[in-house]
Amino acid sequence: MGYILYDPGVAFQNPDLLPTFLHTVLATIVIASFATAAIYSYMYLRTKSNARSFYKRIAKTAFGFGGVASIPQPLVGDLMGRVVYEYQYAKFLMAEGSRPGEALTRSLGLFSTVILTTTSRA
Repeated sequence: MGYILYDPGVAFQNPDLLPTFLHTVLATIVIASFATAAIYSYMYLRTKSNARSFYKRIAKTAFGFGGVASIPQPLVGDLMGRVVYEYQYAKFLMAEGSRPGEALTRSLGLFSTVILTTTSRA
């Protein structure tokens, strides 16, 4: 901690910085967009006047932003998982719910799965 106080730039050398930043920003956009869409969809259903077209347009826009931001989210999450696997192996095992010494299956694509043994890491 003391080293960061003397050289704040050391935080930008963390290999987990970019995946965590992207994952957090995309998750924030997705959550805010779908919450906004839910609120304006509710307002659309409750309103009987000419304002329905306004609520519908806002809800469609919010659903669009949320949908577009949801597409790269799994890819960034996978990148983040790979970085955690590389640099914080114990954290990765806890997130996967396994213990050292157990076999860990990991999907690498649609049809390929590899079995990793957790005894090779310390």
